Amino acid sequence: MAPFLKKPKVIISTDLNSESFYPGEPVNTRIFISSQDKTKVRAGTVNLICTEVYWKLVSDGKHTRNQKTKGDLYRIEEEFLTPTELFPGTEISVQKSIILPADSPPTISGRVVNLSWQLDVKLDIPKTRDIHEKRAIIVRPITMATPVTEDGEFARSNRITKSNDEGDLALILDSDYGIAGKTLSGRFEVMPKQDISVDGVRVELEMNESAGTKSSKTVVDMVQLENEITFFPGAQRQWLFSLNIPDSAPPSFFMGNSSVEWRVKGILDKRRWKDFSVEYPIRL
Repeated sequence: MAPFLKKPKVIISTDLNSESFYPGEPVNTRIFISSQDKTKVRAGTVNLICTEVYWKLVSDGKHTRNQKTKGDLYRIEEEFLTPTELFPGTEISVQKSIILPADSPPTISGRVVNLSWQLDVKLDIPKTRDIHEKRAIIVRPITMATPVTEDGEFARSNRITKSNDEGDLALILDSDYGIAGKTLSGRFEVMPKQDISVDGVRVELEMNESAGTKSSKTVVDMVQLENEITFFPGAQRQWLFSLNIPDSAPPSFFMGNSSVEWRVKGILDKRRWKDFSVEYPIRL
């Protein structure tokens, strides 16, 4: 190995106050450095890095393909050690705190969207490779509170309607955002203008992920409200429903090349024809 690539015998270890954090919170770490060599250090830095994995189209002139790509959404760097010289037996202990920005994106591990955070403690060593100690951390989404009235009812209803020559469909939700691990309730209404025969009536909770040129659509929960049924003009029908939001549901997200979108869909299943449906976007 060339002398300038020889890695000095310096060990870094870290002790974090937690493994998970919320935006706006401090990440406190105790940094330990021990040296078995005489080594000059230009600087010691602590980095908080949010890495996004996404796909982009690349071409070699003949073929086009999706290529997996990584990029940093956030990189926050602070110095904890000024230029110094380490000697055999040197031991250093430093306490350092970095504040996560209030708009920090959360850790997301979905089918397509992947955002990860890590703490990277680095020693900048002249004429050789830098020394790193990396620790994965989790940044949690901030859960939104659901507004309620004094009697426990939701503060307002949210309604969206879809119309065509066959009739009107309406979704009325208790809230336009949901909470992981909870249920989302609402009502589905069908107001026919002509005879409509369908194979089924259902509502779905759908998650759509996008990471660059790659995307995924997942039906997270579904409630079958009716099977084969015929609707007649003027005969309005309505059904109450509740959809389960998984504990592990990633939050709504729009940043960089990635997005996570949630929606509730009310569907008349026409099988041989295009479904008649209405959808309501929600936020998690």
